[in-house]
Amino acid sequence: MDGAKAALGREAGTAHTDTTADETGRSGAARPASGFGTTSPDDAGPPAAVGAPLPREATYTDPAFLPEDERMQPAELRVVREYLGLTGDWLAAHLQVSGRTVRAWEAGRHPIPDAVRLEVEALEQHTAEFVGAAAARLAGIDDPGVWTYRSDDEYHAAHPESFFPAAWHRAVVARIAYEVPGLRIAYPAPEQG
Repeated sequence: MDGAKAALGREAGTAHTDTTADETGRSGAARPASGFGTTSPDDAGPPAAVGAPLPREATYTDPAFLPEDERMQPAELRVVREYLGLTGDWLAAHLQVSGRTVRAWEAGRHPIPDAVRLEVEALEQHTAEFVGAAAARLAGIDDPGVWTYRSDDEYHAAHPESFFPAAWHRAVVARIAYEVPGLRIAYPAPEQG
């Protein structure tokens, strides 16, 4: 270990440099010299409180000119959602629709609105940018390592500003590991109560 901890940026976990980056990428407080450090998410926050009861299901409408061959397909929605490590219920809460609505889209019972496609693409883009930035920061570090989390509760205790679930974080770490050979992945030590 080279004594320094690398700043990973937001959701990915930790590495071996002296600081972590805040949501703007600026360096933050120094981290302990031993073990793994933590990072925070790179997002501005959820559009609605995830898990909170929704006052009313959102309604999505398509532009009149949307060609059917440009519409997101049911299999595409499910594959992308699973690739991002997101559950149907998480995506439903994020989109402010019911879980039943997401299941209907994925089953092909209802067409997927274009605004949903755009939001899913934004989640994909955010995730890809984060993975790329984290992998770039970790690539030059001797013995890089990251933390990931066992549960949403553990993840949100470490990153209360994040609206993503722990499964998203684990999926991100897996993608980073693919780009950073030898990346060590661990869970943080359980809190002693």
